[in-house]
Amino acid sequence: MLSSTIFSSMNEIARMVAAAGFMLKQPIMNAIVIIVIRPVTRLSTAADQISKGDLSVPELAINGSDEISQLAQSFNRMYLSLVKAIRMLEQE
Repeated sequence: MLSSTIFSSMNEIARMVAAAGFMLKQPIMNAIVIIVIRPVTRLSTAADQISKGDLSVPELAINGSDEISQLAQSFNRMYLSLVKAIRMLEQE
């Protein structure tokens, strides 16, 4: 009888943990989309436009100092260097 009570309590705890995990899933996924997916999508879109010759692409906004922000900062530097090089070639 004691073992069935303990087993029942453990089952209830397991269900509560599962329910809490399920409820936290969506906010965690939203955070991943905001922090990782959107900046990478913006970077990919800008790279695609530049590769097609569109040099009117604005610099990427940099918010933070994480790896994605550092990537965007490096991309902006590369983009500005490319624009300068193309303008120098056009002047020759």
